[in-house]
Amino acid sequence: MVDWDEDGLVDVIVGEFSGRVSWYRNPGPPGTLNLVNMGYLQVGDSTLIVDYDSTPCIDDWNGDGRKDLLVGAIDGRVWLYLNEGTNAAPVFPDTAFVTLANGDTLQVSSRSAPQVMDLDGDGVKDLLSGDGLGPALFFRNRGTNPNPQLETAVLLTVGPQILNPGLFSRFAALDWDGDGALDLVAGSNDDGLKLYLNIPVTGPHPSVYVNFQGPVTIPDSGAVLNLTCALSNFSPSTLDFDVWTAVRGPDYRIWHLGPQAEAVTLAPGAELWREPQPHIPAWAPPGSYRVCVYAGDFERRQVCDGDTFYFNKVLDGESWTPLLPSGLTLNASPNPFNPWTAVSYELRAASHVRLRIYDTAGREVATLVDGWREAGIHQATFDGSGLASGVYFARLETAAGSVTTKLLFMH
Repeated sequence: MVDWDEDGLVDVIVGEFSGRVSWYRNPGPPGTLNLVNMGYLQVGDSTLIVDYDSTPCIDDWNGDGRKDLLVGAIDGRVWLYLNEGTNAAPVFPDTAFVTLANGDTLQVSSRSAPQVMDLDGDGVKDLLSGDGLGPALFFRNRGTNPNPQLETAVLLTVGPQILNPGLFSRFAALDWDGDGALDLVAGSNDDGLKLYLNIPVTGPHPSVYVNFQGPVTIPDSGAVLNLTCALSNFSPSTLDFDVWTAVRGPDYRIWHLGPQAEAVTLAPGAELWREPQPHIPAWAPPGSYRVCVYAGDFERRQVCDGDTFYFNKVLDGESWTPLLPSGLTLNASPNPFNPWTAVSYELRAASHVRLRIYDTAGREVATLVDGWREAGIHQATFDGSGLASGVYFARLETAAGSVTTKLLFMH
């Protein structure tokens, strides 16, 4: 929502699946929202259109005092339209793309959803983007407001886990609790909104790792999922927390598998293994499912850590369609590991590949691959010697998209 024509009334700018961006003008009177469809925004003499699933964001990107337009799209880039008209009558003569300080085009896996804000509180605007795979990607600005110099993406985290509200994530930043710090409200393919409060870390948290042996395809008659869950305390303090498991189906319904929650106490350095073996019944509808194991405060629904895996339930005679369209696979073995693990990935087509390791604060700790790779199965070794025990994330980025997997390093 923005006063697009500078008449003192709030208008609405809306993205569409087609890639176009519509303007709905509010003619008033003040205090009301009576919207009139003014048609599609233009670039030069043509209709502005990006590569499907347009997600517009308004900002004075180049600091010239005129509002510009940033548009996310299914291709993962952020399309940039600099205003050479006025604030009351914007004119976009051509199309550009937001770039990083190193000259690369800003790119997420798919369905970019840009928001411009000063997320780190340094007085300079940054860029936050949603992603088709769900994580919140933070591009810190090391330049100025008129001349943004964006660093490569950092994965935002919630405690020790990647902040991921679900597929096709979208974020809005606001001070929800009035403490002067920006919080995040997130939407995704899941029903409902998720609130992430920006508060200081209050103490150590447990780590959750799920080893899923399958099956990844559940027949129409149902099946039992074969999984093992490791709960670890890498802190010097005894931890008291709840553990619970939930599955979300294609109809967005949530089931809690087994008991509602299990209260757990872990001594410093202790580990606890569980084998939930949840049963997916025959009456569960066919489609893609996500199973999550959480650790935290069940009653308050506060998650300190968790792990997720996906599977499909199919009708008899049907074949499996992957949940994620990129076709990428990323695995590590052994996992948990000490001190090394082999990180393997498969490409359906040749591509430039970046395979990096991040800690739970989103900091890059190692780059395993940064170069061209042919289609097929590849492997790289991650040596954790010299690193602290705990959770790390391997992130694979290719032209076809990106995928992240969780690593558990145990001395």
